[in-house]
This record gives sequence, structure tokens and C-alpha cells, in this order.
Amino acid sequence: MSVDKDITAYLQQAVAAWARETHATDAVVIGGVDIEEDRERFLVDVAVKPVGHWIVVEVWLDEQKQVQAINDLGEGLPLDGRGWPWADEAAG
Repeated sequence: MSVDKDITAYLQQAVAAWARETHATDAVVIGGVDIEEDRERFLVDVAVKPVGHWIVVEVWLDEQKQVQAINDLGEGLPLDGRGWPWADEAAG
């Protein structure tokens, strides 16, 4: 299911800020965004270099489309199928 560009950009910015603060690093890459049917819950992939794997987070929006909560769901595969952003460094 496609998410409109404004919501996608907003979610990517919110999750990137959350990941930088939560994990105390700027080494953050946002992956895919998926929407649930109710348009209140979104899934977003985020790679955080010090963590070492992709994390899936759920983002809850209120009726005004403001972030109410971001919850770490743990390790997951990127929704858009991309590889680990720092794979070249690991092979190194």
C-alpha cells in the first residue's frame, strides 16, 4: 500500500530524530514505510549503525497526524529490501 509523500517524509524525519536520540548516534538510515489500514499506525524500518541490524518501529499518529508514540518492535527485515548501509565497512 502506498503512503502519500507528505506523511512519508514526516514519518522518516520523526523516526530519524527518535533513532539519533535513542541510540546517541548520527549513523541512522531510514528504510521503508508501510501503513496500516486505519492510517493511524505506520511501520518504519531504521538502520542504526551501532545496533548492527535493521529495527522496525511502529509510529502512532493522532487525528491531527502528529506523532503520539514511536515503539521499537525489534530486529526486522527492511520493508523496501535494501541491504545494510554499512556492509562495505563490515567487509572491510
